[in-house]
Amino acid sequence: MAREDPSGALIASLYQNMGIIMTTIGLSDSAKYYLETSIKLKERIYAPDDPQLAKGYLNIGRFLQIQGDLLDALSYQDKAEKIYHKKFGNDYTGLAPIYWNKGAIYIVLNDWNRALSYHERALDLYMKQFGSDQYIFSDIYMNLGLLYSLTNQFKLAIDYYNKGINQNLSLESYVKTYRNLASCYYELGEYQEAEEFYLLSISEAIKHFGPNHYITGDSYAGYGKFCNYLGQNTKAEKYLTKALHILTNYFGLKNRNVSDVLASLGNLYRSDNKHFQALESYQKALISYIDNYNDHNLYSNPSIEYIDPDLNIFRTLSQKAYTFLDIYSTVSREIDDLEASLETSLIAIELFESIMSSYKDEKTKILINDYNYAIYNLAVIIANELYERTLEKEYLSLAFEFSEKGKSAVLLSSLRELEAKEVGSIPDAIRILEQKLKRELSVYKNYVYDESQKSFTFE
Repeated sequence: MAREDPSGALIASLYQNMGIIMTTIGLSDSAKYYLETSIKLKERIYAPDDPQLAKGYLNIGRFLQIQGDLLDALSYQDKAEKIYHKKFGNDYTGLAPIYWNKGAIYIVLNDWNRALSYHERALDLYMKQFGSDQYIFSDIYMNLGLLYSLTNQFKLAIDYYNKGINQNLSLESYVKTYRNLASCYYELGEYQEAEEFYLLSISEAIKHFGPNHYITGDSYAGYGKFCNYLGQNTKAEKYLTKALHILTNYFGLKNRNVSDVLASLGNLYRSDNKHFQALESYQKALISYIDNYNDHNLYSNPSIEYIDPDLNIFRTLSQKAYTFLDIYSTVSREIDDLEASLETSLIAIELFESIMSSYKDEKTKILINDYNYAIYNLAVIIANELYERTLEKEYLSLAFEFSEKGKSAVLLSSLRELEAKEVGSIPDAIRILEQKLKRELSVYKNYVYDESQKSFTFE
């Protein structure tokens, strides 16, 4: 019930509608003003548990999510969720868009298990509301496919990608889904199927968007990486170079997709023992990704405060560090190259630890750690070699420090390996049944989790 006369509620709604209109035409500053004003009015007018207030929180949360202000977006989505849950209970279908929004935010925050859980809850409620024929399911299926892929559940990922393809996807989503299916088949070792989907993504991109569109460039990049993984380096360089040309023309140099292709070219050149070409590509990849960094000196690295906590940048720094060690070991034997390798390793480790600290879910931490703990071993090798060359004790101390950190990382990886062995012994039928039961229980277990996390704050 409104606590003031109806005119106040009308004005608040008008401000909200203006905010939505401003958002759709791209006037972000005006949109934020109208939406924030609407919320302030609603908080004065409505009781704290009024659903009208929840609608306002949902709208401004969605706006902030689009703007990339993810933590504030989560805060507003949480407020809306609490009102709906208190007022209507677990099965209220109005919770579905909140769960979907929160799941999408957790994807960007790399908290994959929480993202997966929220998407499952959203899907469950949308199914109750709409059945299975609504367009909205295609996006949820695509996100579930991505999340199962990120958590190494590739067969489930393929199932959800195929469900999404059977919905009314946009042409862009079709092409992306073909690439995602290709990636899953590659991870399962089914290379023929992988190649078919990569080539399909290229032909469909050219057909619908033309040979110079960024979607075509992304498809060339995916196939180029695939060829490199299979050791087909000449073909890989051809397609990665095509991708780089298209994406640079489309976006300019400062772009994440461009950075990714440059890093992939670096990996290609490193696998061909073209060390200096690899270094140049890794350096360009860092410049491309990091806004305030433009130093082409191969011995230069960005300051950690300018680097977003992103795994792709961590991997680029790691590969750069390995390449300097390659040059030292096989070409130069110069201490400068060894020191450059160590400096780059230390920045990579600092970034990796920052990324790990941002994850709240332990399963996600273990999964990420499983791929990346080798950077500690690299730092130990380099520091030990520098100690032997210089007899400076600071290098010995560094070797010991990273040896200890590496042991902790190996322990986490071993836990993951043990879990995988246990899962591997379970028959497929039981695992499928387990997955079904997990989905059915997800609504209940997350409310228990949320209750235990009421004092949780983002940093």
